[in-house]
Amino acid sequence: MLADLVVMMGEIMKQILVVEDEDQTRRSLSTVLESAGYKVLDVKNGLEAKNKLLKNKPGFEEFDLILTDIFMPAMTGIELIDLLKKQGCFLPVVVISGYLDDRLKSQLSKRGCSKFINKPFEPNVLLDCVANMFDPGVQ
Repeated sequence: MLADLVVMMGEIMKQILVVEDEDQTRRSLSTVLESAGYKVLDVKNGLEAKNKLLKNKPGFEEFDLILTDIFMPAMTGIELIDLLKKQGCFLPVVVISGYLDDRLKSQLSKRGCSKFINKPFEPNVLLDCVANMFDPGVQ
């Protein structure tokens, strides 16, 4: 299983910023990722994510990946992605949403997002996607 692979690879622990407004989904994402050996910080909207990321500007080195929902209060995932790009933050982004259609995927692809996860999701789908972001050869 990929969760075991992450821990056994002996790499420095990757840190993921989870941006999700639904409490239960945010906890589930964090639990699954942490059980696979990732370090996770979770926030409940794009505004909290922006504040956390821009605090560490200019390098944004604290995180290796952003996993974000799209439709959230205070600041949407799209607004967050656009703002971070303007600030020079080009961290990889995985979008997780219950409302992904071809049009939205196209808009997100133009913003540099290449991976999408539909809600509801199975833990192995999440872990496979994240592992592939760090090592594209992992299937």
